[in-house]
Amino acid sequence: MFVHRLTRWPAALAVGAVIVVLTVGIVLAVDWSSGGSAATGSPATLPTCGSSPVSNGPHAQSVRATLKVPTVGRSGHRISGQIELSSPTGAAITLQTGQPPTLFILYGGKVVGQYYGTTLGTGAFARLGPQTKDFPAWVLLSGCTTKSDPNPAQPDSGRRPLPPGHYQLVGTVPDIAAGFSADAVLATSPEDITVTA
Repeated sequence: MFVHRLTRWPAALAVGAVIVVLTVGIVLAVDWSSGGSAATGSPATLPTCGSSPVSNGPHAQSVRATLKVPTVGRSGHRISGQIELSSPTGAAITLQTGQPPTLFILYGGKVVGQYYGTTLGTGAFARLGPQTKDFPAWVLLSGCTTKSDPNPAQPDSGRRPLPPGHYQLVGTVPDIAAGFSADAVLATSPEDITVTA
């Protein structure tokens, strides 16, 4: 276990969170009590804060990252799910990664939101093969921050709820190895999500 770098961490789920347990044993949560009313307007007019991330680390070709999240969420509220790491061939792989993961909200291939909480990230080793490794992940269904330096005590205060519409989510975890960028990640494929008012 080691401290990797300063990254983001959302606030704890509110007591009123609704927990959905799927038959395959995956626990996904939708928090309907985080506040914020749905924004009006078109998703196409949202400001952007980057492009969709892609896997660019040492395990980009040998490890699969899969995002498991609800397909519907309420604007301005938090959803949570999991990023699963697996070895597509079943071969034994040990990689150095970290948590928490980051979830990005996409519209038209551009990032229109992500979580801005703060905490010290912690390192983790994932041993894959027949077994997989899951990492919990969260995101608030709101747009990009309007502040260049969000207040750690209120990291989402500069974000507005997303207009209702059809979006995508992409998750990333660090892919750490000597000789690669400190920003190297394993990225999931985009997953569709419908944001409601």
